[in-house]
Amino acid sequence: MPTPSIKIGLRATICLVFLTLFTTGCDSNNNDPLPIGEPEITPADDVGSYSVGHYKVTFTNQHGLYGADIYFPADAEGNADATDGPYPIMTFSPGLGAVKEFNTWVGEHLSTHGYVVMVFSVPVPFIKYYNQQKDGLITGLQVLQEQGNDTGSPIFGITDASKRIIGGHSMGAMGSLVAASESAGLSAIVALAPTELSTEELSGINAPTQIQGANEDCITRASGALGSYGNLPQGITKQVLVINGGNHVGFNDQGSIAAIAGQLLVDCTATIAIQDHQQLLSRRYMTAWLDYHVKGQADAYDTLYGGSAEVDRTNLFLTINQSEQP
Repeated sequence: MPTPSIKIGLRATICLVFLTLFTTGCDSNNNDPLPIGEPEITPADDVGSYSVGHYKVTFTNQHGLYGADIYFPADAEGNADATDGPYPIMTFSPGLGAVKEFNTWVGEHLSTHGYVVMVFSVPVPFIKYYNQQKDGLITGLQVLQEQGNDTGSPIFGITDASKRIIGGHSMGAMGSLVAASESAGLSAIVALAPTELSTEELSGINAPTQIQGANEDCITRASGALGSYGNLPQGITKQVLVINGGNHVGFNDQGSIAAIAGQLLVDCTATIAIQDHQQLLSRRYMTAWLDYHVKGQADAYDTLYGGSAEVDRTNLFLTINQSEQP
């Protein structure tokens, strides 16, 4: 069994390989003015009304074995809180070379807001193509549905399989967009920092799609988010955001190997805090997107399109906030 020091060295090497495979260069071309101050906490980006329930599962498809963490709305004892259920289900995929432990913030945050979320690791993280992520997102939704119907499962009876969401970061974001293009019956998509996908790859999407990027991203670049947004089908509900001062690895858990080594070795340096600024804004718009378009909560409109969004634009928290609604 590897010693702790060997394990650390292996993880650092793996991270370096990931970054070398997927980077486009670490020189920032960002000349945008700096944000004015720091964003204040709003209900969408703050911890929700539920505690976080959590357990682990595995599942397989044609690519092999996936490890997954399932997060769900819980009571103070960690048991499923069915008070406002059943809840929408969501699968989320990390990026190239990344594992589920790099994006725990997504599952933890959304579960406190009334979503059942699976975050998974693909069988072979370093394949530079999105098929494992794409297929895992759809297989994972099936697993969540099965878990919701299993009397022995911690989430028995609290899942609403008619409300299905997929999302991801980087290669996982690309996988989520292509999966949405190939799959019917999805309620929403949230893609964090994808590279640009073609109109052909995105042609089948019809669910509300939010794409987030960051202007200090030197791995997939903000142009990746903007390019994919521009290539989405006409006539669907869509939004693209670019977080001012954020970078690519800032969508990973603060303190994770990806966030630390990525910024040191390849990605441009974020000019804002990761957890309390970049991820705060990402949480804000992701949660509001799902609350409005999946749950039908009218008060989320203000965060996405109204006065709250205007404050974020005025304070230069976002360099771009563009939306289309049919």
